[in-house]
Parts: sequence; structure tokens; C-alpha cells
Amino acid sequence: MAERILSTYDSSINDEEEEIELKKKIGLKFEDFLTIDPANWNNHEDYIIGKNIINSLTVVNDTAERGVKLIEEYNKKFTKNEEQKQHVLQTVQDYRKKYLQSDRQTLKKPF
Repeated sequence: MAERILSTYDSSINDEEEEIELKKKIGLKFEDFLTIDPANWNNHEDYIIGKNIINSLTVVNDTAERGVKLIEEYNKKFTKNEEQKQHVLQTVQDYRKKYLQSDRQTLKKPF
């Protein structure tokens, strides 16, 4: 059952609306088992199903994976000069320290 539910919703939960949508798709009544003594959760059907779903999820560090992919692509397409490569990496690191909020809205603002 967990695979069927997860296949219908394969993106990350970014906001409350998406969380509500996920709860609807799963069809579990999370609030029901929250009113029960936690010692009895293991006997509650919705808890068991929810636990199985959570245990089947794969945790991914998207930020790290994107960083690795970015540097791999850079290595293939751009400079082979190690000194230039290190300079670019240092520049990126300095930029990240200077501009802590590098979300889309911040990057759209003029200097």
C-alpha cells in the first residue's frame, strides 16, 4: 500500500497546502491516533500504515546532490586548469557567505 500511495505523490512537501493534499491522498486520520495513548499506537491501523509509509521513504540531501552534480558538470565543460577551478570555487564560497539568502526573490533584486 505504501508504494501505491507514494507513487501518487513523488515531490517534496514545501508548504501546508501540499501537506494537506498528501494527507488526503494517503487517506489516513492522523489526528485519530494522536488522541490515543502513545503506548497503544502500535495497535492502531492508521498509525501502522503511516509508519510503514514513512519507513519506506528515501531520505535525500538535495542540496548536496545538486552541488556535486554542478561541480561534475563544471569539470566536464569548463576549465581544466586547477588554479582557475579553485578560484571559481573560492568565489562561489565567498558569494555564499556574503549573500546568505540566495533565494529567487533575493537574486532578482538589483545590486
